Amino acid sequence: MKKYVKKILALAIVVTMVFSLGATALAAEFTDMPASNHWAYNALNAAVTNNLLKGDNNKLNPEANLKRAEMAAIINRAFGANQAANISSYTDVLTTSWYYSDIAKAVLMGTFNGDGTSTMRPESAITRQEAFVVLARAIKLTDGNATALDKFSDKALVADWAKGALAAMVSAGYVNGSYGKLNPTGTITRQEFAQVVYNTVKSYISTPGTVTAVADGNVMVNVAGVTLKNLTVKGDLVVGDGVANGDFTLDNVKIVGRLVVRGGGKNSIKIINHSSVGDIVVSKTSDGAVRVVSDSTSSVEVVYVDDGKDGIIVEGTVTTLTIAGTTDVEIKGAVKNVIVTAEAKGAEIIVAAGATVEKLESNANNVIVSGEGKVTAATVNGDNSAINIVGTKVTVDKDAEGTTTNGTTVESGKEVVVEKPATGGGGPSAPLPLLESYIDTLFGLGIADLNDLQNNTELGFNSTTNAITCVINTSNHSDDLAISAVITTIETGLNLQTAAKKQFAQNYIATYVKSIRVASGTTLTVNSSTTAVNVAAFIISGFNITNTNAPLSSFNNNTFNIVVTDTNNNTITYTLTVSLDA
Repeated sequence: MKKYVKKILALAIVVTMVFSLGATALAAEFTDMPASNHWAYNALNAAVTNNLLKGDNNKLNPEANLKRAEMAAIINRAFGANQAANISSYTDVLTTSWYYSDIAKAVLMGTFNGDGTSTMRPESAITRQEAFVVLARAIKLTDGNATALDKFSDKALVADWAKGALAAMVSAGYVNGSYGKLNPTGTITRQEFAQVVYNTVKSYISTPGTVTAVADGNVMVNVAGVTLKNLTVKGDLVVGDGVANGDFTLDNVKIVGRLVVRGGGKNSIKIINHSSVGDIVVSKTSDGAVRVVSDSTSSVEVVYVDDGKDGIIVEGTVTTLTIAGTTDVEIKGAVKNVIVTAEAKGAEIIVAAGATVEKLESNANNVIVSGEGKVTAATVNGDNSAINIVGTKVTVDKDAEGTTTNGTTVESGKEVVVEKPATGGGGPSAPLPLLESYIDTLFGLGIADLNDLQNNTELGFNSTTNAITCVINTSNHSDDLAISAVITTIETGLNLQTAAKKQFAQNYIATYVKSIRVASGTTLTVNSSTTAVNVAAFIISGFNITNTNAPLSSFNNNTFNIVVTDTNNNTITYTLTVSLDA
């Protein structure tokens, strides 16, 4: 046994020596690398080892001022960012510049926002407060108390927009200042920023596989296919953008700090085998839904949804779920409290079959809550919200307006229990009372999300005349664009909708619609499995288009009747007009 232990220790020592020699060799490539006793040596060495700093012509230029474009590149590399935003509106970021891709990635990450005009100033030296704010955004720090800045003699120089982020960075110990000053408006050198990054993230996991030991401090995972097993993270654990739509697993892991989810797919993040997580912050700005699932042996206290471009799925037992961004959230477990903040305007919450929510508090406008699960009680403080889960006790604030439950208006200050939609007489007289807000999903919201017709389609609905308009801008497309291409785009776009929206579509259609008849005279009878994609495909098939290879121009100013019969046997005719705008 002793021999075995000695062999293991020897192997560990060899691995450590090889890693250290590798890091030293990388650092030795740069002729201006400081000596090992320099205050920034460890930070610079870590930045080089983890591919954050690359240098130029065998030089790191540690004492040079950090430029905004350089900082964008460092943050992108740290988090593994791999998707880019459209930055054509910024006039000073040329497509031929080395940093074009990095600026585009930083904008999508939400770390860079420009200067409020049409410029990004990529070549300008970044100020210390700008750098600290960017890093705080990246790791999703909540604004700190401004009193944390009191110990700095130049706190008055901190801009109002930076105070919360700087206070958070100081409170966390990531920023310490120098000689009692923050010097917020001054520049920051490459080695100074390397030190702040080193203070913020102690170790990086950039290779798929199972990891059983990590250094103390915050840990960054920037690649998919990683499992942390039988360990404690003594700090925050960041699932970086580089995980993209891949998987990440916590197996018997305790996280002392937060779990920050910036990447992950519809089958992750998995929290299993007696894992323990206090707070989870979900903020995925790249494409694809992300699922956070915990098994029955694991505990999750708080899930805070800040952003989720294509929807968030929360599965398992959670004490508090806070939704603070406009996104779709599907609940597939037991949640004690759901809080929708005022910033989450237009959020859609699906409580799936078998899922439960004890208390839901909605403080935002235009929130929709639906699904086949159970919500015991809901308090509505925002305007124009819909609580459509049967059996929910709904309390509407005295100042909240426009609340509905399954199409029935609830007066301000009243308390009701949500009932099933009426199936005859006395029910909602309009077959689609929420059509104005829902029309995008039914008739092609996905068009705007596709590169082929991006930002070139405008949909509208007139509730007085029941007229639906679809205007397609063809200025960026050839005149002979085929009708079949548009049809395919609409169907594909609808198929790309988030799981939450698809579930809402199914519930909504099944609740209010009995049948749909199109111009050809064909009728679609709706059942519990009918989805928005089925409806869209049926409507398109009824346009009587005999030649789908005809140019789009032949589709101009065509009007089609769509007759909808609701569950009360009321009928309303909608007119759909498709027109071109060159």
